[in-house]
Amino acid sequence: MNKKIEMKYTLVPFDQLSNYERMCVGISCPKTLKYEIVNIGGKLYINSENPHCAEIVALIKEMEHAEFMDDEALEEIAAYTHREAMSEVMGLWYKLRKEQRHDEAKENAAFWYNANRERFMDDDEEFMKHFSHEFLYELFYVVKDDMDSKPRGRRDNFPTERALEAVFLYGFEAGQESRS
Repeated sequence: MNKKIEMKYTLVPFDQLSNYERMCVGISCPKTLKYEIVNIGGKLYINSENPHCAEIVALIKEMEHAEFMDDEALEEIAAYTHREAMSEVMGLWYKLRKEQRHDEAKENAAFWYNANRERFMDDDEEFMKHFSHEFLYELFYVVKDDMDSKPRGRRDNFPTERALEAVFLYGFEAGQESRS
């Protein structure tokens, strides 16, 4: 399981927000123009006048431990506030979790590369039979361009990730083929 992320927040009533923070409320909540929760610079501003502040904070704290989006917690936050406020929490959670996953992946990638560095210096004939910089580069862009051209579905929201998955799958299949 991933380490806990920290969602910073402060409880503050609308009348104590700065002019800039009030402007952010208007931008973030254009449908309701009602201040409940707004994400400003990676910090959640929660309306302290909401009678459900304790419940909202408890849900946010619970989400910090979740590896995947907790739809039930988000629905509860929406019930205590409104959907725009829930989106602010969801956006911050997603950003922090994505940053954490990238940091962990970077550490693991550096470890793997350092452990396998010498393998990149060999002219392994079996390896080279399945490898082409140009092919992998073009495979990446064929998949990414295809995903970019389609209407956004849940799985297609991340064309770069899907393109990397295609490159990985090709490498995996080439590895399986070389073993047989």
